[in-house]
Amino acid sequence: MARPRTQRQPEADISDAVFLVLGARPDLCKLWHQRSGTFWLHETPPNRPIVAVPAGLLDFSGVLIDGRRLELDAKTPTGRLTAAQRERVPMLEAMRCTVIFVRSGEEALWCVEDAVRLGAAVWMPWERRRERWESLGRQGVAPGVGADSMSRALPAERSGA
Repeated sequence: MARPRTQRQPEADISDAVFLVLGARPDLCKLWHQRSGTFWLHETPPNRPIVAVPAGLLDFSGVLIDGRRLELDAKTPTGRLTAAQRERVPMLEAMRCTVIFVRSGEEALWCVEDAVRLGAAVWMPWERRRERWESLGRQGVAPGVGADSMSRALPAERSGA
């Protein structure tokens, strides 16, 4: 049964949609989900936390069809980057990685299509890429991607925090 539109969509549902939409498009990218965070080891006493991977990893990692590295993160409408993600994004961008933040499968598809369409010769950091998508959204070129969509995705980043 479909979720009512008035109910908030958890990030896991958005991640599932992103994975389904982009997984069906091997002509654009190969994507895998990165499980990150702290896990609890319950096998032997005492129960203890294990940090399995570095903090700040984005939800998905992958490769665009032209060989460029892709890092993608799903955010809820009010979602923000964690402090660890704010530290990681500049490092990824320094290595010319394509970094994308989205709030729906449709938005992920459009953003990855746009990154592939621009090609390796036109690399740009996330902030410039978001400004481009906001502009295209205002022009009606980008379905689901626009000022209303992307400017709310990372409110801490918009204010310079």
